[in-house]
Amino acid sequence: MWMYLAQTVADPNAGTLIGSLLEQYGPLGIGLGVVLTIMMRQNKNSQTRIENLEKQQQEQHQSHIDDQKEMITEYVELVKNKTKVLADLTGCLKAIKDTLERMERKSD
Repeated sequence: MWMYLAQTVADPNAGTLIGSLLEQYGPLGIGLGVVLTIMMRQNKNSQTRIENLEKQQQEQHQSHIDDQKEMITEYVELVKNKTKVLADLTGCLKAIKDTLERMERKSD
């Protein structure tokens, strides 16, 4: 705590604030200024952490979306390939059927 107060007093912006508070309000003003400075620093640190967490969450969200897009693309390719195989098989079966029907007609 004392280290933090020493840093606050050493800060040039805080020094002018504390000096003016000392002139206007005395020792109570200094205490109020130190508390106010500590609160402003904590608020700034908290804001930075929140921004970092929001950025990390956005990156994670984008990563999940990209993974989902890739999975859908792979699924579409799989369906196309399976459809092509089924079409080829259907064509083969139709050719076999036609051949069998022709052979049947020739034998009759």
